[in-house]
Amino acid sequence: MNSNTWIAIILAVAVAAGVFFWSQSREPPIVPADAPSQSQVPQDSEEDEPAITNYDECIAAGNSPLPDAPDKCLTRSGYIFIQGVIEE
Repeated sequence: MNSNTWIAIILAVAVAAGVFFWSQSREPPIVPADAPSQSQVPQDSEEDEPAITNYDECIAAGNSPLPDAPDKCLTRSGYIFIQGVIEE
């Protein structure tokens, strides 16, 4: 084999290894084990749900804190609010 063939083989192996390691480094989002899946979240229209903007309003609207994360509240429409975190 000549040197051009070896260079092509080395480059192909390096690219394949790079793609493999890049795809392995991407972590899936962390979701609590007992959080309802999208199919389990009631699909009420957002018009029926009052405008919730923080954790306290989420609890006041009748939503429960997540069992494994009591500082997080999940609305019927699927939004999660974290106690003490305010987003603008």
